[in-house]
Amino acid sequence: MTPPSVAVIGCGPAGMFFLHALALRRAKLEEEGNVEALVALPTVTCFERAPGPGGVWRSDRFKCDNSDGAKSTNMYEALFTNGPK
Repeated sequence: MTPPSVAVIGCGPAGMFFLHALALRRAKLEEEGNVEALVALPTVTCFERAPGPGGVWRSDRFKCDNSDGAKSTNMYEALFTNGPK
């Protein structure tokens, strides 16, 4: 059986949540030794245009000189969070 293929577009909060949930599920199935369920899990490729994950919650500011004119993936310019780094 070939596992399904999934593309995640953007590694913002929703993309990271999906990847994290899938990793937890995979770890649980490996611990249980459930090979049949492991084979059924999708193969995932994540596409992100920024240099790192985070999407609208990225704490760094980057400026791209891409031909598409992308300047930032932040929700708004003054977004700062007080979460752990």
